Amino acid sequence: MDKCISDHKVIVFDLPFCKPKPVKRTITCRNKNIDNQKLGTAIKVVAEEMKKDYNKNLVDIYNRKLKELLDIYAPLKTRIVTDRPSAPWMTSHIKNLKTERRRAERKWHSTSLCVHRDIYRDLNRKLKNAIETAKKYYYCHKIEECLTSKALYNVANTLSGKGGNSQGSVPKTIPADKLAERFGNFFIEKIAKIRKPMDAASSSLPSFDCFDGDCMMMFEPVTKEDVMKIIKASPPKSCCLDPIPTPFLRSGNKALLSVPCKPSRKDGHRAFVQCAPVVWNALPLSIREASSITRDSGEFKQLIPLHSSQEREYSRPCFMHAKRSDRQPDLQLQRIIFSTRSGAGGRSVAHGPSLPGDD
Repeated sequence: MDKCISDHKVIVFDLPFCKPKPVKRTITCRNKNIDNQKLGTAIKVVAEEMKKDYNKNLVDIYNRKLKELLDIYAPLKTRIVTDRPSAPWMTSHIKNLKTERRRAERKWHSTSLCVHRDIYRDLNRKLKNAIETAKKYYYCHKIEECLTSKALYNVANTLSGKGGNSQGSVPKTIPADKLAERFGNFFIEKIAKIRKPMDAASSSLPSFDCFDGDCMMMFEPVTKEDVMKIIKASPPKSCCLDPIPTPFLRSGNKALLSVPCKPSRKDGHRAFVQCAPVVWNALPLSIREASSITRDSGEFKQLIPLHSSQEREYSRPCFMHAKRSDRQPDLQLQRIIFSTRSGAGGRSVAHGPSLPGDD
């Protein structure tokens, strides 16, 4: 450039506008198409085998068996996926235009004719206008759905490039294990500060009166249908710590309800846990509503009707447990059945008449 016209010089440089390569990462996943019938049959077999050999860690063993079956019918697979930018406004019309544009581009490169170049440029212009229109419609609809200012700010941050990635605020210079430890220590200290004044206030708790509300007069055992209702009402979320995926758990497979349990013993304290509710429900209303029962009158035996073999089967362990003690069988059976009273926290539990010598 002539110095008489301007003292500025022309700076010429090349800027590479190459499209960035997509980022690839490795993921671990399972196949969702599990054969529910085969898996349910395998769970039933495992439950029957575990019933034969009882172990105190039955829950842990059962969860481990479920994970082993899950690895058999839906093994973990490692895949390499390509992270692509999110395009929620993408429609089938835009996809068809992209296909036509790519076809016209290949045709133009193969022939080098001006007519094919014009066709490609026309399709490129149509695709650009379609994407712009789809973006406008998508974000206008998102803004209309914002009922609070917080939601509106989130959409604005996404448009400006500040939102949409929750990992952007996490420092990448700190290792993940140390960062997790720092987060854990922060919340532990926060909880300790909250509990400190609460512990000081709990040292002088006021006294509460005994519970005198309505008492539960019948024991109703939980059925499989009740458990299935609770399972189906649970959210369909799952994580790697679950022994079985939540969608399969909510599918209604009753094999999962065949949880192995310890064979019932017919003597000792465990007989009370299993038999006392049945014996109590078998008692007539007169004894359940009685205020007190004398110790030596024999009234207790007269009021207990054993109408069926099932009631006799459940009552026998209670008398066996009574014979092992030094107390009389009548009084011991009374204490076994009527030992459950109002629990802590004001929760209502079944209780019977007051007995002599309970003070």
